[in-house]
Formats: sequence, C-alpha cells, structure tokens
Amino acid sequence: MATPKRYELTAEQWRRIGDLLPGKPGDPGRSGTDNLNFVNGVLWVLRSGAHWHDLPERYGKYKTAHKRFTRWAKAGVWERVFAQLIDDPAIALFDNNGPNNVHKEPCIAALQAGKHTIVEKPLALDVAEARTMVEAAQEAEKHGIKNMVSFSNRFCPAVLLARRLIQEGKIGNIYHFRAAFLQDWLLDPKFPLAWRLKKEV
Repeated sequence: MATPKRYELTAEQWRRIGDLLPGKPGDPGRSGTDNLNFVNGVLWVLRSGAHWHDLPERYGKYKTAHKRFTRWAKAGVWERVFAQLIDDPAIALFDNNGPNNVHKEPCIAALQAGKHTIVEKPLALDVAEARTMVEAAQEAEKHGIKNMVSFSNRFCPAVLLARRLIQEGKIGNIYHFRAAFLQDWLLDPKFPLAWRLKKEV
C-alpha cells in the first residue's frame, strides 16, 4: 500500500474497516476491489468540504462515486462501520468534525461506549440537543471519560501571540477587547455549495 495522501486512510486504518464494506468475495453484486480508493474519495469530499464535482480524477468519476456513497448510506453501511469502530477497544478517542447535524447521536454513542470525545463547534443544532449531549458527557465523566468542544482558533498563531503579550504584561492591564475573525473564502462566486452553507446542517 502506497503512502496515503492527505485525507486518505493509512494501511492500519483500512485494515480495521475493509472487511466491513460491501463487495468482498462471496458478497452479492459487483466486486469491491476499488473500495479503498472509493472510501478515500469520500473522505476527500467530507474533509475538504468541497462539492462532489470537484472530486480529483484519481478517485474515479464523481457521479459514480456520489451514487455509490448514497447507495451505501441508504443501506446503512456507514452506520455499521461506525458501530463496529466505536466498540473497538483499541480506539480510545472519537473526534467528530462532521457537519453540525451529525454531532449529537455519534457523540452520545461514543461517550456511552467509553470513548473520550472531541466535537467540532458548534456543539449542536439547538439548545435541546446541546443539553442532551451535556447530560451524556456528565454521565461519562463519572467513569473518567473526557470530553471537549474543539475551539481550535485558540491555537492560531495570532491568538497565541496576543496571549503571550498579555501574560508578559507588555500591553498593560486588559479591561475590554473586541476582535474579528475575517475570512474571504466564500467571496468567490465559483466556490462550491459545501455543507457549511446549508442551513439544515
């Protein structure tokens, strides 16, 4: 197995899920000899936030990949993989950086399975979901299971520099501050309609 590119599975990661996917010898339907390449393509789309039609050619035709992804989703393939991995004792931590509408159920399942859990911000779609997740996290904490929301911008170089300057007393006592986090990646009219732009997720 060649060295994986960014977003792709390592040999060890593939070993854990390869046999859980359709297309093995003896399974009905077509062979899944390209399952690894297909899954890597799915990960590229999900992790990059790009649209399916931007899928690099090395992963095959984007329409074929999207149809296959949808077919597997309807068949519950992805849920079965998650259920198997969440029960794997070798896996200690679950890092949920998926769309906002898939934060609640997977995180609660991971906490109940005894996995330390990190979830991307925002925590949930609404207050009711957030409260349910917090209750699950509090119960897991009783058994030593850690949890956190990933406020990763705290570790941006500019933020760390500001923290250091304050700690060293170089800008005096701070009584109030106002900050803005500006991004221009959505200004491009050709930018694909990623999940971040859809209200329902």
